[in-house]
Amino acid sequence: MPITDQTLEAQSPHTPDPWAYDEDDARIFYADGDVEPTIAYVERENAPPERIKADGCILAASLKLLAACRAAENWLTEYEVGPDTGLQDLLAQLREATAAAMGGAA
Repeated sequence: MPITDQTLEAQSPHTPDPWAYDEDDARIFYADGDVEPTIAYVERENAPPERIKADGCILAASLKLLAACRAAENWLTEYEVGPDTGLQDLLAQLREATAAAMGGAA
């Protein structure tokens, strides 16, 4: 079964996608509809503007990145990647990253 945004949303208690980043106030927010509740702020003290923007953008994209990791993990598992393919390390990294993102052990 492919991992989709809907599957991820059903499995997770976090705010669903879409998330967006507002560069003016360094805010990550839920960007669907008229109400845009804040999810997080990027700390701006003593940080160069490029870093603040980069941090905000990666945080806003985190659910899309998580969905892509879960889809790749699903595909590699479904096709039973063997140890001779060299993809076992990648599968382990995907599992570790998705577990950490879902609040499990990293």
